[in-house]
Amino acid sequence: MDALTSLRVFREVVDAGSFVKAAERLDISTAMTSKHVANLER
Repeated sequence: MDALTSLRVFREVVDAGSFVKAAERLDISTAMTSKHVANLER
């Protein structure tokens, strides 16, 4: 996974306040949103 994309997703999660809202804003699944954040945690 691309770290820059994962950072963008993480920022959106913080701004939106939830994984679901961030996923909707980014037009990706909630599961993919979670995977991006997990990628950064590793």
